[in-house]
Amino acid sequence: MELKKIGLLTPSLQSGGAERVLSITSDLLSGAGHEVYLFLYDTGDISYQYEGELIDLKSKAGSNALLKAAKRLSRIAKLSCYKRKYRLDAVISFLYAANAVNYYSTGPAKKILSCRGYADFLKNGGKYARMMNKIDAFIVQTERMKSEFASRFNADTGKIFVLYNPFDIDLIQEKSKEEIEDEVRAFLDAHKTICTVGSFKKDKGYWHLMKSFVRVRQDIEDAGLVFIGHRGEMESEIRAMAKASGFESDILFLGYRENPFKYVSKCDLYVCTSVYEGFPNALVEAMACGTPALSADCKAGPREILCESPDFVEINETVFADYGVLVPAPDETPDFDLKNIGDKEIMTAGGICRMLTDEGRRRKYGELASVRAGEFSREKYFERLAQII
Repeated sequence: MELKKIGLLTPSLQSGGAERVLSITSDLLSGAGHEVYLFLYDTGDISYQYEGELIDLKSKAGSNALLKAAKRLSRIAKLSCYKRKYRLDAVISFLYAANAVNYYSTGPAKKILSCRGYADFLKNGGKYARMMNKIDAFIVQTERMKSEFASRFNADTGKIFVLYNPFDIDLIQEKSKEEIEDEVRAFLDAHKTICTVGSFKKDKGYWHLMKSFVRVRQDIEDAGLVFIGHRGEMESEIRAMAKASGFESDILFLGYRENPFKYVSKCDLYVCTSVYEGFPNALVEAMACGTPALSADCKAGPREILCESPDFVEINETVFADYGVLVPAPDETPDFDLKNIGDKEIMTAGGICRMLTDEGRRRKYGELASVRAGEFSREKYFERLAQII
């Protein structure tokens, strides 16, 4: 592959999935010999390592509409100048704010925009469609997003590329072998444990998980539930549900953990109950740990992770797929009433119970999960990225 000068554009590297992917992308491009330039609006509080030359556009977010417009014009002008100064071959942008700046910038460099989640797709899909005629490539995270975008906006599929998120599978597996605290080990030893990783945001659907667990606990007396993660607008409500459930001693809130993999690897089942996802990183990471997985069939990533050749027909029953279990996605409207357990909670609970009570099936899906996770390695990601740039 011809060595190139590549710009990576995003607001910051403070935290988040898109920022993590940019960090990995910079490392892979630089490691392959490309010249890499990272353009950030704000270089403060960087959470991720990176490779390449860091360029501060000195353009933090504005506090009102007029200031925001002025900031965007400034970013466009600065990026256009840098594209010419460094004679960049391509600029890859992450998140809508950066995508818009990349789109309006001038210069001969390829414009490669990336949509980093289904929420971004729902909110900004129409705007991206209007940009298609003046960009070189549009990256989405799943085949489902590509299909929906092309059909909804009659977009040129020749410019739309699917690029699954990259994972350092070897590192995850190494970290998964670390020891855990005695008190956590005691909880896991006393329960058949399901776990989940993420913040307590609406899109994670944790009210659905709580109600499903209550149903599971009624059938399996030693069932346990572990939440790994913190923050989010619904944390207090989910904790209140745990207290009101009657099974509080069987629910463990671990909060944020720098290494969640050592806990996930020692649980019996990983569960994702998201209302929607761009690409569920925590699901792939759990599978890399060798933990069998059950996921809501939400838009847009889980089915493509758990199925070899997925279609996009909505399911209304539990599906034991190639690499894990799919159940219908929860309703989008939060409902914290534990007395109101609907058909979807019952179905999710049923899938969980069938996994927890069948050791052979868990072992089979754990082995398959490890194999499948390898398809989302850093190396596979870079192979696909090289075809785009």
